[in-house]
Amino acid sequence: MTRRLSERHHRRLSRMRSGTLRPEHGLDLALPGLHTATRAALAADQDPLYALAAENALLARELGRIQARWTEWRDDSVAHAERLEALLMRARGELIVMATHLAAMRDALAALRKRAARWLVALRAARRAARRALRGRPGLQPGSGAGRRSTRPASSVLRRHP
Repeated sequence: MTRRLSERHHRRLSRMRSGTLRPEHGLDLALPGLHTATRAALAADQDPLYALAAENALLARELGRIQARWTEWRDDSVAHAERLEALLMRARGELIVMATHLAAMRDALAALRKRAARWLVALRAARRAARRALRGRPGLQPGSGAGRRSTRPASSVLRRHP
């Protein structure tokens, strides 16, 4: 069918008068004939263009797949980073809680040490006062047995604690 069209154009151009093919017309009436003559050459030239367009389409599809994979990887990385940040925040919170408990325990230990020191000072003062009181009374000396109310020996009552 393409030959028939080219033959028609050729016949049409051969029927044209020479007055219609003047240069001032720009040879626009002769273009159909030129087109048919170069159609085979253009088709041969366009085969690599079609192959290049097909390769371009293939590369564009592959680029789209790569971009989709990269976008998915990026989104996964962002989600993973967010999970790690949340884990880090929880760990920091636990560390703050542990440090707070440790500080509270240290404060409580310091308070107990102060209280124990005051208790020991009071105990020692009471022992000294008891010894002074016993020194002035004969028969109530430790070990004499006089004036005891308990069955324990006086030395065990007045014994110093480490």
